[in-house]
Amino acid sequence: MKKYKLKIKSIPWLFVLMGEKEYILEHGKDSNGITIKHKQEVHINSKAFTKNLIAHELWHAYIASCCLSSTEDLGQDNMEEVGAELVEFHLDEMVSNRNKIYRGLGGK
Repeated sequence: MKKYKLKIKSIPWLFVLMGEKEYILEHGKDSNGITIKHKQEVHINSKAFTKNLIAHELWHAYIASCCLSSTEDLGQDNMEEVGAELVEFHLDEMVSNRNKIYRGLGGK
């Protein structure tokens, strides 16, 4: 198991690369990555460890760090606008963080 700490919007997050068996025991076989928002943790199955999976889970972490998961009444158009603004204002940071996490967890 490897761990990498990173702050997103000043909120500390822990990214954990788990062995395949360990991941399946904790999270089942239906996913390869999971963002646990209330703990500010991301767990990744080492079997599926890619930059794309990190980017997917990182998106969830950014949404949670911007407190958007508590706005259930956002319509599709507004949620699309939120996504567009995250890309506009945070894309470079997200790509940089994705690469840091990937290297920090042992990727080359």
